[in-house]
Amino acid sequence: MSLNIPLELLLRLNQIPNFGSSAVLRLLKQVSVQQLLEYGAVEWAHLGLDSRQIQRWLQPKKEYIDPVLAWQAQSAVNQVITIFDADYPFLLKQIVSAPLIIYLQGDRNLLHQRQIAMVGSRDCSDYGEYWSRYFATQLSLQGYVITSGMALGIDSYSHRAALESGGKTIAVLGSGLNRIYPKRNQSLAQQIIEQGALVSEFIPNQAPLPENFPRRNRIISGLSLGTLVVEADVKSGSLITARYALEQNREVFALPGAVQNRFSRGCHSLIKQGALLVESYQDILENLSAYPSQSEMLTPIHPVVPDTAKIKPSLIQPVQQLTKNEKSAVAYPELYRHIGYQAISADDLATALNLPISEVLSQLLELELEGAICTVSGGYCRC
Repeated sequence: MSLNIPLELLLRLNQIPNFGSSAVLRLLKQVSVQQLLEYGAVEWAHLGLDSRQIQRWLQPKKEYIDPVLAWQAQSAVNQVITIFDADYPFLLKQIVSAPLIIYLQGDRNLLHQRQIAMVGSRDCSDYGEYWSRYFATQLSLQGYVITSGMALGIDSYSHRAALESGGKTIAVLGSGLNRIYPKRNQSLAQQIIEQGALVSEFIPNQAPLPENFPRRNRIISGLSLGTLVVEADVKSGSLITARYALEQNREVFALPGAVQNRFSRGCHSLIKQGALLVESYQDILENLSAYPSQSEMLTPIHPVVPDTAKIKPSLIQPVQQLTKNEKSAVAYPELYRHIGYQAISADDLATALNLPISEVLSQLLELELEGAICTVSGGYCRC
């Protein structure tokens, strides 16, 4: 497959609803760029796209294309990396929902270094602050890049500790790189650009919409060999990152805390589900020592994509028929109907139900808390 795919074409493809990177990779294996540019409604319909998707291809929104090209040309600091580039991060490319395009400011070489994700509550305790600083400092001194989401609380403490110890850190944003959020972290963002990297899959001027943040969590875990949850309530967004890590077959670590501390409940829940309880940074090093760095791995490969271009995710496993009792017993029966006894990922469920990933993740959390489903390697299944 040619790697010389015009950025403008990828920005256009990236606008098509429910048409992710796996679909784009399949498409460009079968169709040349020139053929694609000549495709009209009939050709797209033959590929299985619906009218809404076809309309977006035929009438792309320029505000998602022109500002990106201008941003890239504005400064050498502003970098665009596509899934076809040789230096797209190896580990991220292996996840099912790898972003087609990532935007970066800072040192792109850090994407290929050994990373550990550190996440936790925004409204954390002194205990959480202490241990996030401890782990970020010690892991940085061992050569790990600390990757997090630059939110207030645990994320910010982890980034700052890495910087203060002379280490490197990556912040994955839920907004465009021109729209730093939260605003009080503007100075932290600048420090990270100088001593690390800011990363986002959203175009530079994208506002920090609530639905963006659960989505960006898959990138935090996808870049990393493992995810450490320092403090989290049972409905914390940090648990979404941990669940993504499990889906991606990455290690999950959790710090225990006081039983009466609500910020420890999420960590204790993860430990009950099989996350590794950690008491020191050595616990993490022992479990990750066998993993090579991304730069030591073989030449990056594209994700293994099955030849199921026209198979809808909902048909990969039979859609279950619910009894009346089951319909009344679960909070989201339609979602539950698509979950069987074989693992299915959150992204496949979102596509099957035509819902935003953030909404699906929220519903999955409710079903898991009810005990109706379980998190397993590769996704979710009925308990």
